[in-house]
Amino acid sequence: MVNKYLSRHTNLNSTKEAWELSWSKQKLHVADIIDLGRKVYNYFLFRFLRKYINSQTEFLEFGCGTATLGVMLAKKIKSYTGFDIADNALEKAAENFKKSGLQNFNFEVKDITNFNSDKKFDIVWSQGLIEHFNEPYKLIDSHLEVCKGGGRVIISVPASRSYHHLWYFLTRPIPLRRFWPWPDAIFISKKMVDQYMKILANSYSQYHVTYIKPRILGLLVIIINR
Repeated sequence: MVNKYLSRHTNLNSTKEAWELSWSKQKLHVADIIDLGRKVYNYFLFRFLRKYINSQTEFLEFGCGTATLGVMLAKKIKSYTGFDIADNALEKAAENFKKSGLQNFNFEVKDITNFNSDKKFDIVWSQGLIEHFNEPYKLIDSHLEVCKGGGRVIISVPASRSYHHLWYFLTRPIPLRRFWPWPDAIFISKKMVDQYMKILANSYSQYHVTYIKPRILGLLVIIINR
């Protein structure tokens, strides 16, 4: 059912080494341009997520990277936890939180495809993560496993047929990858997510799934009420 979306992509399921290389390339001066784009995204995403959080929220971000959005969120919530596979990204994230005077955080090196966590969270969030893997539905399942009953899973992915989609293919030639140093990805539609959820669910009906497509960002935001 899902394979037809992946037939042109052979470099998904990126390794720890690939992600650490990607973050190390952020030291290039041109990365400042990419970082500016990330800050614009973060502004809109922070305003969006604020409606789902409060001072008692325990928040988990999968694939948090350097957690630039997490710094903004942590000032409004009880606790922020970030999981990522790249040690160098988490080192930078912890540094950013400490510089902001925050203490309500925890970062752990974890692989979303194979991890254990006894703790459950009110909000489980990821941004630009599941599209880098061959079986995104398994990653959605990982989100659901650590979400409290009555909580929310919120996943942001680059939408198919968006300007983000076009930009990605324009920057795929190898000489240009030093300017856009991210592992390969697929672009996701509402139809694809519907199919992922059906694969997951003997109990699919217990979840309420909402889609928001902010065209200005080129994203598809999936909200799953747990």
